[in-house]
Amino acid sequence: MIISDIDFKMEQVKSSPFFDLYFLEKIHEGSEKERSEFQLYGYGMTFESCVKHIISYRLAIKYKELTTAQYIQVFKKEVKLFFDNCKTDENIIN
Repeated sequence: MIISDIDFKMEQVKSSPFFDLYFLEKIHEGSEKERSEFQLYGYGMTFESCVKHIISYRLAIKYKELTTAQYIQVFKKEVKLFFDNCKTDENIIN
């Protein structure tokens, strides 16, 4: 199974509870050969670990430098946004 969004994808390792995590990265940025493709970030990660890495990845793109308190604050907001964007009709999953 593959779980994906605009900037990441998680490929389930066989039928286990583990995933390989990929992030969408620009290749050859600024050249004629510039393109975006998924690059492997980590093997055999739990779903929870993948979510933490996805949040951290998104924050690293948005912010160059944060204090610890700022990081915790924006991390919490990004987690809420991540799960709010995942909400679906509960009748779909029985």
